[in-house]
Amino acid sequence: MRLQDFFPYDIVILGLLHVYHGIGMDSFFINQPCIMVKDSIVTTGETYFLFSYDGNQLSTSSIVKLIDTFYYNDHIYLLLTDLLAGEILLRNHGLNNVQPRCQWKLFDVDTLREILFAKDELKYPERTYHNNDDLLELDYE
Repeated sequence: MRLQDFFPYDIVILGLLHVYHGIGMDSFFINQPCIMVKDSIVTTGETYFLFSYDGNQLSTSSIVKLIDTFYYNDHIYLLLTDLLAGEILLRNHGLNNVQPRCQWKLFDVDTLREILFAKDELKYPERTYHNNDDLLELDYE
C-alpha cells in the first residue's frame, strides 16, 4: 500500500496539468522545480541527493533513498531516509509556492553530473572531456 492511498486527490486534474501522477506501483511523475530528476520521475527505493538551503546558502547535503511520495492539500510530500544518518525525513513543496527559491532540491545522479559538468565547462572552457573510450589516452605536449 502506498501513502497516497491515505490521501485521495483528483488524479485527472493534476495529471492534465502535468504536475503529479503515479506511474505503476513505485514511480511518480512530479513536475516541480525542487525535484531535478530525469524526466521528472522519481522511484521508490532509488537513491538521490538531497540539498537543503537556508536562504541562498547550502546548509546540508544528504544521500537519501525515496520511501514514498504523496500529494495532499496542494503540497507534494517526499518520505525519505537519510542513508548516512539513518533518519527518516519528510520534505514538502507547495504547488502554489510563491517563493522564488526552493528550500530543498532533490537530484538524481545523472542530472547532478550534467549540472556539475556544465558548470565546470563554463568556468574552464578550455577543458575538454573525453568519453569513456578515451580514458586511457594521455595527451603529451
